[in-house]
Amino acid sequence: MEATWHQEDQQYHVQLMGSDVTIACLPASKKTDVLGSMDKKVYEKAWTENNYGKFLKESAAKVSEGDQAGAINSIQAYRDQLQRAYEAAPTPAIQQKLEDLKPQEAEVRGAFSAADAATATKKLGKNYQYQGIQKQRSAP
Repeated sequence: MEATWHQEDQQYHVQLMGSDVTIACLPASKKTDVLGSMDKKVYEKAWTENNYGKFLKESAAKVSEGDQAGAINSIQAYRDQLQRAYEAAPTPAIQQKLEDLKPQEAEVRGAFSAADAATATKKLGKNYQYQGIQKQRSAP
């Protein structure tokens, strides 16, 4: 796959993927066939490890910045993405991760409302950052 674009009267070209990757556009009627051909273990691990790690690092940044609304929005956005992933290919691990997000939201709210919120949010932000790195390192 290649991409070509023009910017300020100059043409640029980049190779995005090798010839071993093929992308096909299929009609909606083929959705069941496509989902059935997916390696569910790889898909599951991508959502419960790598994407979850990325989400944790984004949440860590919001918590560390003192942005409670941003942290909560980050959790809700990831929950929405994870729900769509689960609907596309339901697996027990993705379902469990969806359930794990409920107490995580309470944890964020608790850190911001703690008597020593500055310390609690700093600690939580560092914890999320560390967990996020670990999750992404263990991803496929």
